[in-house]
Amino acid sequence: MNSSAIALLTGPMKGTEMATVMEIFILLTVLSLGPLILVTLSSFTRIVIVLSFLRQALGTQQSPSNQIIIALSLFLSFHVMSPVWTKIEADAVTPSVRGCRCANFSLNKPAKPISRCLPI
Repeated sequence: MNSSAIALLTGPMKGTEMATVMEIFILLTVLSLGPLILVTLSSFTRIVIVLSFLRQALGTQQSPSNQIIIALSLFLSFHVMSPVWTKIEADAVTPSVRGCRCANFSLNKPAKPISRCLPI
């Protein structure tokens, strides 16, 4: 290995390097939790089930493949959930970014539009 690369890996980090490491960590965390958020906080699963039932009702075995059903469900769930996400962004995210640091406010506001859209 290169001696300068070893020095970079074992030496102390500067402030900007630590910020980059934290940005990568946050990005990887969001990317790994993305599928969980998609399945639990959207209508994706319901749309997949309905399209699968529709495929069976038409009598086709694998005519639209599972990949096509998943892609259609993804686009439809983005379309159906976009008003909910814009309301959450306007009611909870924007006030939190502007300075309202109340954790109770930031966590309770998004729950109302989601529960209206996805009743259990």
